[in-house]
Amino acid sequence: MSAKQKGKPAPRPSAKSAPAPTRSAPEIALTNTFESGFWRQHWLPALLLLVLSFALYGQAIRMGYVLDDEAVIWNNAYVQKGFAGLRDIFAYDSFMGYFQDKQKLFLLEGGRYRPLSLATFAVEVALFGKPGPELAHVSHFVNILLYGLTGILLYRILLGLFPLADKKRWWFGAAFLGAALFILHPLHVEAVANIKGRDEILALLFSLGAAY
Repeated sequence: MSAKQKGKPAPRPSAKSAPAPTRSAPEIALTNTFESGFWRQHWLPALLLLVLSFALYGQAIRMGYVLDDEAVIWNNAYVQKGFAGLRDIFAYDSFMGYFQDKQKLFLLEGGRYRPLSLATFAVEVALFGKPGPELAHVSHFVNILLYGLTGILLYRILLGLFPLADKKRWWFGAAFLGAALFILHPLHVEAVANIKGRDEILALLFSLGAAY
């Protein structure tokens, strides 16, 4: 190696060959739906939604059974067994406990597998006795309670989509107004006031839970 080569400075890397600086991914801000202490901050609107449900439908607690309640409650053999009927409720069509005959069951077009609501009816029978006026009151109460919880869960999800600009005026927020409109909407009367409509309440409640 010559002296010129020894004294020659090492070539600097070009801008093209220099590695690009790494940037950390921006942090995603949590919405109000998932922030910690949700219930501590929003217990009042949640309580009001539940109270609104009972204020609107509380009179249904004094009512009895009607229409399809016969097929899913007081004349359904599986529901009548209480805890002992849960296995059959989850194993067969929802009306199998009513018809007790597959040939009669086939007279109805399509299948109906909605075991969860029937399972709750069976649990009520096991805890409170055979169907009658007293059990009907309990079933109506449970329907209203589940409906109120559905409205609260809807409020929590809407709050994540429409965060509050001013937490002191939550009653004017889109989340609370939307949940209150859901509770008050007359389209839901049949699902709440009719005990058999619990399957529809549970379907929406668990759908919202999955979305959350």
